[in-house]
Amino acid sequence: MCTSNAARSIIAEAILSRVGREFFTAYSAGSHPAARVRPETVQQMELAQMGGEAYRTKSWEMFAWPGAPRMDFVITLCDVAAAHPMPKFAGNPVSLHWPVPDPEAADGSQEDVRLAFGAVFESLNKRIRRMVALSLVAQGEEKLRKGLERMAKSVRRLADDERMAGPGEPVDEALRSPCMIPA
Repeated sequence: MCTSNAARSIIAEAILSRVGREFFTAYSAGSHPAARVRPETVQQMELAQMGGEAYRTKSWEMFAWPGAPRMDFVITLCDVAAAHPMPKFAGNPVSLHWPVPDPEAADGSQEDVRLAFGAVFESLNKRIRRMVALSLVAQGEEKLRKGLERMAKSVRRLADDERMAGPGEPVDEALRSPCMIPA
């Protein structure tokens, strides 16, 4: 979940749909969805061979209606969406917050913007792969929930460290390059 559902949450949906397809069904949505997915998001997903044109923005309200898919986990990726009261989702999901810098706010050249979207893609790729790995070793939903909550705490600490490093000084330089996910 994000505010505009045009970048971070769409990227997360695509990655989880690819790497977790045997264990998870991924959806993305926003509290105030944009009219369309950002072109840089589509470009990043095309680089990873994920068919970026297949995704569209959605309101999180569509997942609160009767007959909506049951949610086990709802993960917010931006502080603004995390601060909004969420609708009541089917399944009484565990809510987690994984703060991720907003690539839509990136300033500078086209290359700077591309790097910002690549960094977000790589960061989410690492987190989601850890989530899928946790689901493989966790025995039972409660252990998975606790593992994901521990992971969310470490993600928030990393986000705080990145903010303290200041703009242009990422904590992990490896997060600045695009990533390819094999099929």
